[in-house]
Amino acid sequence: MNQTIKNELIIFLTLTKRHLLLFFKNKMRVFYTLLVPIIILGVYVFFLRDLELSNILGSIDELLKDSELNANDPSVVKYIETVIDSWMLSGIISLSTLTVSLQTNNIFVEDKENGTNRDFISSPIKKSTLISSYFLSNFIVTFTICFLVLLISLLYLLINGEFFINFGDFCLIFLTLIEAVMLSSLSMIFICIFIKKEATLSSLIAIFATAAGFLIGAYVPVSFLPNVAQNVCAFFPGTYSTGILRNVFSNTTFAHFEAYLSNHFNSNDALMIIANIKNSIGYNIRFFDIYIEVNFQSIIAIIFIVIFAILNIIFSNKMTSIQLGIKEIKKKNQG
Repeated sequence: MNQTIKNELIIFLTLTKRHLLLFFKNKMRVFYTLLVPIIILGVYVFFLRDLELSNILGSIDELLKDSELNANDPSVVKYIETVIDSWMLSGIISLSTLTVSLQTNNIFVEDKENGTNRDFISSPIKKSTLISSYFLSNFIVTFTICFLVLLISLLYLLINGEFFINFGDFCLIFLTLIEAVMLSSLSMIFICIFIKKEATLSSLIAIFATAAGFLIGAYVPVSFLPNVAQNVCAFFPGTYSTGILRNVFSNTTFAHFEAYLSNHFNSNDALMIIANIKNSIGYNIRFFDIYIEVNFQSIIAIIFIVIFAILNIIFSNKMTSIQLGIKEIKKKNQG
């Protein structure tokens, strides 16, 4: 390995380690970062779950009227509970990739405010190395916390007897989570390029955590929103990550449910019932009157990753501008 490349790699890993240590040493920061998805999960379990379940069971009761099945059938209820829980949990995980990534950027914004970025660039450290270290540390933290949220979600499904996820599904969920975290890290770092104060970031986090849940369909299915709002959501990368996760989380459950319904209906009717359930919870994503299948959602997510990677490179000068930090200016004026 070329000595120059080796030195750059050492600097890159050292910077990444430094960012990670700053984050994890602050126990309260770690706690509050994890607290947001846990609170959302708690609100769903204790307040929203029964409402969502009753709405869906009421809607499929009409679909089952010509058979011996009804919405009170234990197996039907269990499948619907699994679908609803999988739908909401996957939305929480997807939302967490955004909120956790944004909160993790405290280190980056703090460095800008303190003028630490000036010290880094004044030394023989390439801008690309510094930017990459912020991205990698953000990715590691976000993935670690979101993976923990994923494990909590899977444990919840297991405890409730709703665990239909097989090994293949888990691998797809794992890969999808990597893609979602990568997209979130790149997009949130790009946003924070234009933020100079920690106070500004804190205000943004409070607003973003609420707004993002609606914009990506984590709280309410995108299909339930007005057409104009649906089209706006098309330009938010997290919408596609949410859609992909929901497909992967629920595919096996729907396959089992369809097989169960086939014992009481012909195959076409069983498919129709499944399609109606999917539409009733916004399982499919439609923008500008076009339904976007899960494979295309993944491609769009990759396109967004490339776009934000390029934008971060273009605006790298602003991210690592050599200037006195705000706190340093105050100290200088006081002196």
